[in-house]
Amino acid sequence: MVGKPLGVVMAVRLATLSSRTKLPDGLSWSALTGLGLLAGVGFTIALFLTSLAFTDPAIASAARVGILAGSLIAALAGLGLLWLVLHKNDENRVAQSKHVA
Repeated sequence: MVGKPLGVVMAVRLATLSSRTKLPDGLSWSALTGLGLLAGVGFTIALFLTSLAFTDPAIASAARVGILAGSLIAALAGLGLLWLVLHKNDENRVAQSKHVA
């Protein structure tokens, strides 16, 4: 739950520090972190490796449940963070447009 989001954010951070690259307009570091959390949803390879690694059906079933639960948690955390960040951005835009008008 930490590795993929951290890897996504740090890779982008290194790219922005080591070159003239910058985040696209409208993309915040918080939103990028939410996208990194969504990267934790991938479970196909983990399920495949579980089928190869465990011969005991009880252990394999427990591993599958853990993999699917971890993916569900990553999806909910990523969607929740993105909803909060994007909702906050929408509120800021509405507030700015009221000041301009």
